[in-house]
Amino acid sequence: MERPALRRACVILAVSGLVWSFAVSVTGGFVLDLSFLRVSSRNPRNPLLVALLAVAAAWACSPAGQRRRAVLVEWNWLARSLETLVALFPVVRTRAAASGCAGLIALAVVVLGVLRGAPVVEGSDSYGYVSQAHLWATGMLRVEHPLIGKLPEGIAAEAVVPLGYRLSTDRTSLVPVYSPGLPILMAMFERFGGPQAVFYVMPLLAGVAVSATYVLGTMIAGPLVGVLAALLMATSPAFVFQLTHPPMSDIPATAWWASVLILVLRPSRSSALFAGIAAAAAILTRPNLVPLALVPGGLLIWDLQGKRMGRRVAVHRLLLFAAASIPACLFVAYLNDYWYGSPFAWGYGTLAGWYQWGYFGPNAGYYLRWAVDSQSPIILVAVAAPFLLWRDRTVENGQPRTRAMLVVCSGFVLVVYACYAFYMPFDHWSFLRFLLPAFPVIFVLMSAAILLLSARLRGRAHWVLPVVLVAVVISHSTRFGREHGAFDSSHELRFATVGRYIAERLPQHAVFLAMLHSGSATYYSSRPTIRWDLIPPELLDVAIEHLQRLDYSPFILLDETEAQDFVARFSGVNPLGTLDRPAIASVDGVKIYAVSQQPN
Repeated sequence: MERPALRRACVILAVSGLVWSFAVSVTGGFVLDLSFLRVSSRNPRNPLLVALLAVAAAWACSPAGQRRRAVLVEWNWLARSLETLVALFPVVRTRAAASGCAGLIALAVVVLGVLRGAPVVEGSDSYGYVSQAHLWATGMLRVEHPLIGKLPEGIAAEAVVPLGYRLSTDRTSLVPVYSPGLPILMAMFERFGGPQAVFYVMPLLAGVAVSATYVLGTMIAGPLVGVLAALLMATSPAFVFQLTHPPMSDIPATAWWASVLILVLRPSRSSALFAGIAAAAAILTRPNLVPLALVPGGLLIWDLQGKRMGRRVAVHRLLLFAAASIPACLFVAYLNDYWYGSPFAWGYGTLAGWYQWGYFGPNAGYYLRWAVDSQSPIILVAVAAPFLLWRDRTVENGQPRTRAMLVVCSGFVLVVYACYAFYMPFDHWSFLRFLLPAFPVIFVLMSAAILLLSARLRGRAHWVLPVVLVAVVISHSTRFGREHGAFDSSHELRFATVGRYIAERLPQHAVFLAMLHSGSATYYSSRPTIRWDLIPPELLDVAIEHLQRLDYSPFILLDETEAQDFVARFSGVNPLGTLDRPAIASVDGVKIYAVSQQPN
């Protein structure tokens, strides 16, 4: 029996269920607890099931033989109603509104980084960056360690070096392993806002990265592409993972290089100067990505031969870009010589082992799989975007520089990949972070391809399809991120908790045999550490007795992830290696063992 009113209600319910399912998928669900009602929705499958049942009900309420047509009529009615509603607010179609949306997305990213980030130092990277920031803030670029040169014979001097540092060339002090760009910026925040202010740098630069993605998309294919690209960037699991975890240099490098692109594509002299300054910051942040400077530099050289601008202006732009960016390369070379003994050395030692031709195959498979797994296979449509945009006359006529932009952006992505194609492989999805500088371009191309392909469809499908595809990508990305810990960094807080426990409860003359906590324990407690993984198993007793003769109280500091390795290393040669004694403290899964007797 035909029931048009009920059929229309079912179509509305179906669409509402789809929207509800998408919202739950993105947010992870919610609980609304009122005094008279409690509403809980945590599983996107439930509203999706409601939507499917509503579609089946609408089908059943339609006359036999005309069911498909009847349901489409109701769908078209709903679509026309939505179009009419949008038409009442023409401002949403303006560039100003698009900029406002992008600004809100960038602001949400900054807020997420501040509220859900991990303002702690841990492991190697974040300790290396944050502690180096303090060195720059205080003007001391080397670290003195009380135990350098005082270890017993047979134990390498490197055992006193925490993660994120190495011995200086004269082996009398410690020097940072990591590049100076991010620490220098953090040092500025520390000077004006105190030590905790360093943790605001990454959220702010994350907002810059999202904003630059919007501007780049607007320049290439219009405001709508810019907004979609900014949204995809803000919800990318690799991006969110870096945003919510202890600070690293991937997001800062992404922000600087995205800024370089949008500045160098503008025709003025000042934009070339600021592009060079941004490139300098990017080179200082990630020196191994210096080949990326060849892309904007190549565009500026090409402009010397083109007719788009006067040769004089083109020469000035090239010189300004070079004058601003080349000093960064010289400064990195100077620091390398000062810290490591050669302008061509780097913190990790020799290049041997880090770059090999044989790494190309594994990396190609890893990066492609991680991109598809985290962003859905829809990300692959980005490959078609340069060809679609190249042939799209409306875009080309509206923006004369589109083809130059496409060449620059496509080349930029390829160079980013080339910088890591032969780098040591790491089989974990989070190492997709290496390619983050290419993400703004990739998401712009992805958004442009979705809109251009959808524009070829007839009827209302040309705007329904992009909404569906973008919703699918965001839903997939947020679900992947939630399942793989991109939104949860609470476990990282244990480094700060343990470090502060040591500072408050254990004696000033304590020294810790540690590995994973070798830097963070020193940062929070000012107590020295010795790397247990660099002590020969047969010399563990010798090391402990030697430390006690130096009036230190030795402790063993083990994370739950490394206890098994400690036992495997020492249990066969030393009773301490069995860890059969009770720990004097267990803090968030991290255990502290007293070597002799428990301190007062």
